[in-house]
Amino acid sequence: MLKLSFKRACRTLMLMCLTLAITSFASAAEEDTKKKADKPAAKLSGTWVLVKLNGAKVPEKLKAPELTFGKEDKLSGFAGVNRMFGKWTLTGKKLFPGPFGTTRMAGPPEAMKVEHDLLQALGKITKHEIKGKLLILSGEKTKLEFKKKPEEKKPKK
Repeated sequence: MLKLSFKRACRTLMLMCLTLAITSFASAAEEDTKKKADKPAAKLSGTWVLVKLNGAKVPEKLKAPELTFGKEDKLSGFAGVNRMFGKWTLTGKKLFPGPFGTTRMAGPPEAMKVEHDLLQALGKITKHEIKGKLLILSGEKTKLEFKKKPEEKKPKK
């Protein structure tokens, strides 16, 4: 009876080791796949300044809206008058920004209109395309063009 229990314990231990090895291999393969899938997201990373909203240039006298694609699918920025924050999802070439929250300040009518139009347009976005330093977000009857904002250099201590 002791021999049978020892054999059973050895088999159980071998099965556990085999299961652990298979699980580790699957996890490593999943991480590798995830890293490859994150490359398009890495291209979006950073701050983008709105240049055109549905074909119309942002008036030069206004501070242009900005979107910052951050880590872990976080999205933040300046909508024209208010700060905005939310999430984004990327699936292949399909980009889905939102939902968003914003601060609730009032501003000049022209800036409020740009902000309103931008937030409405972002709700319709389904695709993205990066051409050099230009990001094009589009969807049904919607097209937003952004240029990449140069990263600020931090002063050396």
